[in-house]
Amino acid sequence: MNQKRGKGQLFESRNDRDVSERILSLKVFSPLDGLIAEHYLRKHLKDSRVLSRAVAVVRELVTNIGKYAEQGSIEVFQKPGFLEVVAWSQGRKEAQAGLGLGLEIVRKNAREVTFEERKETQSFTVTARIPFSPPVWSIGTFVRPHVREDVGGDVCLWREEGERLRVLVADVLGHGERAFEVAQKIRSFFGEDTSEDLLASYERLRELLQMTRGCALFLGLLERKYMRCFLVGNVRAWLNRGDGFKFLPARPGVVGRLELPPKLWEESLLPGSRLIVCTDGVERRFHPHFFPWTIGLSPERVARKIGEHFSRREDDVCVLVVEGPGDV
Repeated sequence: MNQKRGKGQLFESRNDRDVSERILSLKVFSPLDGLIAEHYLRKHLKDSRVLSRAVAVVRELVTNIGKYAEQGSIEVFQKPGFLEVVAWSQGRKEAQAGLGLGLEIVRKNAREVTFEERKETQSFTVTARIPFSPPVWSIGTFVRPHVREDVGGDVCLWREEGERLRVLVADVLGHGERAFEVAQKIRSFFGEDTSEDLLASYERLRELLQMTRGCALFLGLLERKYMRCFLVGNVRAWLNRGDGFKFLPARPGVVGRLELPPKLWEESLLPGSRLIVCTDGVERRFHPHFFPWTIGLSPERVARKIGEHFSRREDDVCVLVVEGPGDV
C-alpha cells in the first residue's frame, strides 16, 4: 500500500508479525496524522469494547512521534483477546526526549506497555497491548517534570496481569536529562519484569541502579484481596479500605545507592480499596485525610487534582491513584 492521505502514508510492514492480523500501518510525519490513524481504526475495528481505548493510545503515540521524532511509524495488530500497537521512531527534534516521553494515556488504556531504545541508531519502540475486556482496576496518574526541564526522573508505571496489578512509582535523584536516562532504565526493567517474587524484582532493580543516581521507590503487586509492596526513600503512600487512609511509612535510603534492608509490606484489600502514591514533588501539606474528594472523585480526577494543586514547580512530580475492583 502506498496510498497517501494528508501527510500520513500507509506502508507495508517489514517486521516479523503476522501481516494477516494487521489493521493499520502508517508512516508518521505530523501530529495531525493521528486523525488518519483514527479514521482507519474506526473503519476496520468494529469491537466497541476496545475502539475508544485504541484511538486514545494511537493518537498519543502519533502525537509524540510527530512532535519529537525525525521519522516514525505506527502499526496495529488484532490478536486473540487484545490489540497490539507498535510505534517506532528514529532521531530527535531539537534534543527532545522522543517517543517515550510521558505516554500517560497509553499507560492508562493498555494492559502491557514495553519500551525498547537503541542508542546506536537513535531509535525507540513502544509496544502496547490493549485488552478487549475492560480493565479490572481503575487508575489515575499525573506526571510532570521540573518547570525548567523538558523531561524528568519521576516514573509512574502500571500493568494489569490478569486480575493482578503491578505498579511502580520512582523518583530518580536530580532533574532533567541525566535523571531521565535513569528513568528510562527503570521503564525498561518494568517492561520485562513478570516475577511473582516481589523481593526478587526489587533486588534486580537495585542491581540495575547501582552506579547510577538511584531512586526513591514504590514497587507493588496488588491482588483482589491483598497487596504486597516495597517503599524506599521519600515516596509517600496511603491506603484506604473504607475506614480512612492509613499512611504506609517508607524505609530510609536510595535504591541502588544507600538503603536499609527492604521491608515488604503486606496489606489486605477490601472491595473498592484505594491507594494513593506520590513523589516528593507533592507538597508535604497534602494528606488525603484532609480532603474528602480523594475518595469522592474518580482516580483520574484525584491524581490530576493532587498534581495541579499540590505540586512544587521546582521539582518533578508524580501521582498514582488506584482503586480496586468493586467486588471480590
